[in-house]
Amino acid sequence: MTKFLGIMSAKGGVGKTTTALNIATAMAGFNSRVVLIDGNLSTPHIGVHLGLVKDVKSINSVFNNEESLMDVIYQHSSGLGIILGDISLKFNSNQFVKTVRSLNGLFDYVIVDSPAGMNNDTLNVIECIDKALIVVNPDILSCTEGLRLIRLIESKNKTVLGVILNKVSEDKFEINKKDIEIMLGKKILIEIPEDKIFKRVLSEGKILVHSYPNNKISEIYKVLGAYLVGKEYKNKWKSLMEYFKTQK
Repeated sequence: MTKFLGIMSAKGGVGKTTTALNIATAMAGFNSRVVLIDGNLSTPHIGVHLGLVKDVKSINSVFNNEESLMDVIYQHSSGLGIILGDISLKFNSNQFVKTVRSLNGLFDYVIVDSPAGMNNDTLNVIECIDKALIVVNPDILSCTEGLRLIRLIESKNKTVLGVILNKVSEDKFEINKKDIEIMLGKKILIEIPEDKIFKRVLSEGKILVHSYPNNKISEIYKVLGAYLVGKEYKNKWKSLMEYFKTQK
């Protein structure tokens, strides 16, 4: 049975789309059939991240009955299937839920990159998913909006699996992990540091986990990807740290 998962945030700029791309790619790397959908119909970003902005088929073609859903799936070299949004700003959200749910049985996991905020597009995403991951930064604005989103999702009887703490720089002005977990009432599943590697992969139109699989941050995504698909995976960098500790 297909599992529908939303990668969500209530505030823009937290790194949600980057997170969605890397988690979905990590999950696909464990031999799971995964498709990632750009659910941000008004301002889609997945295609921009990958440099796919010209002459590409999008989910809007399905809404307009110009293409079948399977025909608009872009096959990334990582094995991940991707359904893009249309940056032309011509969109119709009325059929979104029905279209997404029509993938039931065709993939193991359908991942939806949700728009930031709490609007009609966000409500459509909540309706079509079963569970959600919430992306926040370690600051009061992001966490406050994250709490509002968690309450909205749970009011719709959907499950929030946990929180991804993104853009962590560990300066004195950040809220610490323990306080964020208390505030949100959810466990932080992974912490992703602020790193210039993300600017590099964006400029290259690449996905970190796929193009730089041995990067320390890629390993963190893989750990979460394995958890989400029910596989075991040992972070090689963590293993090296443990090894050196035993040598002291």
